Amino acid sequence: MSLDRLIVLIACAACCASAFGADHPVMPVRLKPDWVDGYKKAVAPLLEMSEAEMLDLVPTQSGLYFVGCVNCQAGQQEGQLKGWSIAEPDVVRCTFCGHAYPSETYPMDQAVEVTAPDGTTHSYPYYADRPPWWKGEEPYHVHFGARVDYHKIRYMETAANKFARLYALTDDPEYARRAGLILHRFAEVFPGYCYHFDYPFQQKFIYEGEVLPENFRNGFRTARWTWWAYMDISAPLLEAWDLVANSDEMQKLTEEKGGPVAADIESMFGLMAEQIIGNRDNLTNMAPGMWANLVRAGRVLGEPDYVHTAIARLRRMVTEQFFGDGTWQEGAPSYHSQVMGGLSAVISAAKGYSDPAGYTFAETGERFDDLDIERDLPEVTRARQALLDMRLPNGRFVPVHDTWWTNGTTAPEASSPRLLAGLGHGILGRGEGDNQTQLHLTWSPGYGHIHYDGLSMLLFDRGRELLSDIGYTHTRWREWTITTAAHNLVVVDTARQIANHETFGDLRYFDAGNELCQLVSVDNPQVYPEVTDTYRRTLALVDIGGAASYVVDIFAVEGGEQHDYFLHGSADEAQQLAAATGSNPLA
Repeated sequence: MSLDRLIVLIACAACCASAFGADHPVMPVRLKPDWVDGYKKAVAPLLEMSEAEMLDLVPTQSGLYFVGCVNCQAGQQEGQLKGWSIAEPDVVRCTFCGHAYPSETYPMDQAVEVTAPDGTTHSYPYYADRPPWWKGEEPYHVHFGARVDYHKIRYMETAANKFARLYALTDDPEYARRAGLILHRFAEVFPGYCYHFDYPFQQKFIYEGEVLPENFRNGFRTARWTWWAYMDISAPLLEAWDLVANSDEMQKLTEEKGGPVAADIESMFGLMAEQIIGNRDNLTNMAPGMWANLVRAGRVLGEPDYVHTAIARLRRMVTEQFFGDGTWQEGAPSYHSQVMGGLSAVISAAKGYSDPAGYTFAETGERFDDLDIERDLPEVTRARQALLDMRLPNGRFVPVHDTWWTNGTTAPEASSPRLLAGLGHGILGRGEGDNQTQLHLTWSPGYGHIHYDGLSMLLFDRGRELLSDIGYTHTRWREWTITTAAHNLVVVDTARQIANHETFGDLRYFDAGNELCQLVSVDNPQVYPEVTDTYRRTLALVDIGGAASYVVDIFAVEGGEQHDYFLHGSADEAQQLAAATGSNPLA
């Protein structure tokens, strides 16, 4: 094998933190020698600077992400200001109209001043705006400067990581020194980063001083490092520290600065970890990624409580937040996939971990030795299989509720009937390879990323979706994609259905025992409460030989004045509708 294709895996000898103060690196890091040139190119602008100039790029205040362009109406969710470059580090541009901020046209002539957690005074200047959508009494604050700081923070944490990876690949002490300098500078300023609420189209809120966990907003919306506290343990910085902690350069920095450099850096990570632990964790689809970072922090810092806290929450999630059939409780395969990706990250980060000798977790009295989550939690395997069941023949995930059309995995070799009774979804399927047919019926309201689509039908045949659901979008068409009329079903009195915990349909029967005729039938009048006495759909997939089949759809509705039967063709390609007539319409 040539050197440029060699994969270097850096890890401690036992690949586990079996004692406090374990040798670094504790966590395995996948590196390739042929990544060196790319890393060098990325950090070259910083190497051209003096160390002092480089460290001046680290902001002394926390940044804000959702800061929109006021010069144009393009884009979405206040995410237009992405045009930032190290060549112009104090300027950010709209990616649509190109307007540069800070701007004389839109001056930041007012400011929010607060006392930071470290007792210093921080000022967040803003431009006072009154966009058409803003209904607040005071003007909307547009913090262009804080958006610039956000870009700098992201750039510098990434740079520290690349320097550390270069050191691991080349053994060049200059890279370790640069990584250590950035890490220590962040450790110096982070205690002063203000807690903040940063959400699109809502007034940004900068908190005064230290914020106790009981005063955190729900949903991890009180953040400090990013815009969402789920991401407030810096994974790039943590990995950088793990790679350079034992380098000679860190010892030299300690001597130069005359202080406990390592302790300062690890204290920063401790603040990050304790903040996310302090949040009320509702075990959402974002949580597993955070737990993976918490496990990594626990192993790198020698804090087993962090590992146990993360694993305890993971156990609760897989036993409480998935249905009995293994499907994720929000109903959408996209979010099921996201959760499984996060769980896989936790499983990988924790695999092989053992607690220090004599340690037990105070909350449970438990200790870990050679931890293997997947071995110990069969629910994880069931959840993986349930996600695979929600694949169309082309590998795309079934567009139930908020599922992106771009999400998917490998295509199944064959289609077969499946009942996901916990989710409320039935699949009638047959065929192999390019000759697979799937007919779907859903009666799940979902619990989060919902669509108002009780008894909606989907059909895939002849290599493509024939009756589609658009799924998820962040565009202005969002409202259309979730409404009832956008789905393949019957709309009663032109009204949108109700979808909540009480509108789950009632399965009448699911019969796939005869491969020639598969059946599913569901009652779901709950979606039109006090309007429909009957809202029932019965579907049949009938084999007529070879790869050919046909669908029988019986939709019974009683109640309401108007019943409109909607079928939406392929969302991917143009179609023509033809109706067969005569004594044998299948001929």
